[in-house]
Amino acid sequence: MATPYRLLGENIRTLRKREGLSQEKLAEKSKLTPNFISMIERGAAHPSIDSMIEISAALNVDLADFFLEQKEKSPAEASRELKRLVDKAPAEAPLLLALYRTIRNLPIA
Repeated sequence: MATPYRLLGENIRTLRKREGLSQEKLAEKSKLTPNFISMIERGAAHPSIDSMIEISAALNVDLADFFLEQKEKSPAEASRELKRLVDKAPAEAPLLLALYRTIRNLPIA
């Protein structure tokens, strides 16, 4: 089982990669060292609130995003999740399916 700091680090890594930043570039933007960013991402360092604020600003995300699941979903997982949502709220099925089709056609950054 991953520790809370490991999960925090994994979320920061996912957000960093989503922004297309290297550890070095994130370190530069957040005024931290690349080694410290690496240690945070591995769960080996316990960043202060100030450090997390700097990192969140560099990543253009809210601090709360560090504590939310950032896992990328495969198309099969996304389809299963959509089916669960439709099963729970059948009246919303047309809206959910339209939203899914719109998202699916968005270009990947």
